[in-house]
Amino acid sequence: MTAALPSPQRSGLAIAAIGAMLFSAKAIVAKLMYRYNVDAVMVITLRMLFAVPLFMAIGWWQSRHLPALSWADRAG
Repeated sequence: MTAALPSPQRSGLAIAAIGAMLFSAKAIVAKLMYRYNVDAVMVITLRMLFAVPLFMAIGWWQSRHLPALSWADRAG
């Protein structure tokens, strides 16, 4: 009999599984778009537009724990 995984490990495995499913769904959606004669540039544009809010949310979430950039760092 195996012991139950601790909560952080379970949530990490769940996030990894969801990420794998979404990553594979991306190709399926792109192929469905090609069926309707959408060109490659439009497919890439739509993929990036859907990804921007996620990356902005991740950036905001991670920036909460970091000190503010100094003016010298911003200029660099």
